[in-house]
Amino acid sequence: MLTPLALCRRIGELPHDGQLPILADKHRFIAVVAGTRFGKSWVAGRWATAKMLAPETRGWCTSGTYDLADKVYREVVGIFRRHGKQLGVTIVKASDTPLTQQTLRLSNGSWLATKSADHPDSLDAEGLDFIVDDEAAKHPARILYQHLIPRLTDRRGCLLATTTARGRNWYWKCWMDAEECMRSGRDPEWAAYSGPSYVNPYVFPTGKQDPEWLRLRAQYTRADLLPLFEQEYGGSFAHLQGRIWAAWDPREHVRPLDNCRRGVREWRLVADWGLRNPTCMLIIGKTGDGDYRIVDEVYKTGLTIDQRKAEAATLAAEWKIKQGWGDSEDPLSNEALADVGITMRPAFKQDRDEGILAVAQKFGQSGGIMIASGACPNLEREIENWCWRDSPTGREIEEPVDKDNHSTDALLYGVRSWDRLDGEGEVTPSRVVYGGQKMPDLSLFAIQ
Repeated sequence: MLTPLALCRRIGELPHDGQLPILADKHRFIAVVAGTRFGKSWVAGRWATAKMLAPETRGWCTSGTYDLADKVYREVVGIFRRHGKQLGVTIVKASDTPLTQQTLRLSNGSWLATKSADHPDSLDAEGLDFIVDDEAAKHPARILYQHLIPRLTDRRGCLLATTTARGRNWYWKCWMDAEECMRSGRDPEWAAYSGPSYVNPYVFPTGKQDPEWLRLRAQYTRADLLPLFEQEYGGSFAHLQGRIWAAWDPREHVRPLDNCRRGVREWRLVADWGLRNPTCMLIIGKTGDGDYRIVDEVYKTGLTIDQRKAEAATLAAEWKIKQGWGDSEDPLSNEALADVGITMRPAFKQDRDEGILAVAQKFGQSGGIMIASGACPNLEREIENWCWRDSPTGREIEEPVDKDNHSTDALLYGVRSWDRLDGEGEVTPSRVVYGGQKMPDLSLFAIQ
């Protein structure tokens, strides 16, 4: 069987310098993050084609939707149409329905099917020899770990995951782990690669000094969106376009516990109750200057009311908690905490947009919100990845994505409820960084 790099040489389609090490790599699992126009689909198409030259090979092209999965599928079909006779393997059948599942069947018994993360039930099937997971960062982690990797186990199949960055979400952790495995040898089956768009000489002939590259960078800089440029073109995980609290920066907002304790006048508990979704409890404090400190969390799924009481009692003993706020949609859980000496009042939940703006304003102020280092990993993760929902046309709209936002909801409850208690309801939206850009005057959002 030809290796992906040998295939490229055979058919006379040579990779550029950024693509070459990926196609030469022999690790079983390969994680790639790269800028747009790097040629990720081109790489994935050659990688998959080389796998299919072995008889009776089974493979998938997966992505968030069928039309995204179609990109790599079309690359593979195109190669066999142009070079099948030269390679000794020809097409028997090739579907052409990009909005539904497609199948390519070859004369050597190998086949390739497209799959969509939007239809996870279709991802449960027999064992596979390889999977290409395109734009992996845009679907949930469970797609990879629950549906894709298990399909590769019995046939010892291999995986190529490619994507443009989507902030420091689950794929960032996966890629970082793969890079560490590659560097240290801790897991010899994983490798990681990254590359900016400018290494593609077919798009940017003079690389980083190419006039189009410089023009794009200047354009994004003028729009105050340089981090987005680094994400889309630089292959960087540093920015998430559409993050709810765009001013969030772990380097500024995550501090040692001792720093977070300083000046706090009282600690309280805030809770977003859940059964199928996680129950999240945060310990939040307020300083004499009106700043907020979050120093502990509970984040667990499937807790009964008695288990919630036990978790709350542990927090109360450590932080001397006497009162707090809980999700008003679960009054039984709020009332039950009285049994462990905590008076829970219904959290203030009205006018969620104002609450988002109020928290955003705190993030925009020096010391407005600080989270104890290492104490609240789930809160940090959700803040990092909570974003505005995309419309079907791909534009951001002012409605938050309603998932993986349990600890962020608890943070909203705490800040909004305490602000209302202290009479600090008014926000100044002109100071808020909202959806990646500075907002105009939104005085209509001020609480009356």
